Parts: sequence; structure tokens; C-alpha cells
Amino acid sequence: MQFLSDLADLAVILPAFLALSLTLLASGWRRGAVSWTLVVGGTLGVVFLAQLAARLMPDGPGGGGAGSPSGHVASAAILYGGLAVLLMRRRLLALVLALACAAAMATSQLVLHVHSLPAVLAGGALGLAGVVALARLAPAAPVPPGGLRMVLPAVLASVVLPMHGTRLTAEGLILRIASELSRLLEG
Repeated sequence: MQFLSDLADLAVILPAFLALSLTLLASGWRRGAVSWTLVVGGTLGVVFLAQLAARLMPDGPGGGGAGSPSGHVASAAILYGGLAVLLMRRRLLALVLALACAAAMATSQLVLHVHSLPAVLAGGALGLAGVVALARLAPAAPVPPGGLRMVLPAVLASVVLPMHGTRLTAEGLILRIASELSRLLEG
């Protein structure tokens, strides 16, 4: 399960997001590149803010962040599911694949005892909302796709394979920001 979890670690997600954004831009598919960059970046930003908010509300249902949305589940849904949305003509099938990515990652997080059921459901909801937004906003891939259907998965693999197993957690950063914000809000 750790192998699966590592596919959505920030050490994989952030460079993959950047590499795919640059590849889309370099391909000349500007509308696709802008849609991808804004929606995926926005989704990751919303997840970060939701995790920060959970840390700031220690008396809430999250109990000091324990119920904060799973970034792994959200990231898996938006990155891998979002890529499926861009590359597949049948958007409904791409949405089903995004749901499968979220479900697989949620399972890994539950089995590893990293998150609770509400946390993985919240992460899945945020990630899948991003995928739906991307499906609505991104134009269909150019016809002919100019090799994008081959290039984008290759770019993704070129980042995921060497970075897999590397861990970059945002927990420390989120805790420091939450602590500083709490201090500022109290004083």
C-alpha cells in the first residue's frame, strides 16, 4: 500500500504537475495548458487551504487536523484523473477513471492508517470536484492530437518513476502556518 501511496506524494505530484503544464504549453495547446494549470493548481491550493483550516479549528470535527482532507486522495484524483480528462475523448470514462484513482488512493490511506474515512472522503470530493471542473473547462484535445496522447503519459512516467518513494510532506509547513495564524488571531 505504501507503493500506491507514494504515487500521490507531493514529491511526485508537484514536479509531475509542473512538467505536464510545461509540456502542454510547449505543444502549442494553450487552452489546454491554461485549463490544466489553473484547475489542477487551484485544486491543490484549495486542498492546502482546507488542511490549514482544519488545523486552525482544533475543536471542530477534525480534532486539530485529524479530519483534514487527504491530500494524497485529492492529488491522485486531480493529477491522474485530470490527465485522463485531457487525453480521452470520452469524458465520462475519464471521470470514472478519476473516481477509481481516488478510491484506490483512499484505500491505501485507510489501510496505512494515515487518514480517517471522513478525511479520505473529503480529499476525494475536493480532487473529483477539480476533475469535473477540468472536464467542463478544458477544450477537447486537438485533432490530430499531435502525439499528446503519447507524450503526456511519457512525461508523467519520466517524473513519477524517478521520484517514486521520495517523500515531501506539507504537514510541517501547514502546522507552522496554522500556529503562526493562531498566534496572530489571538494576539
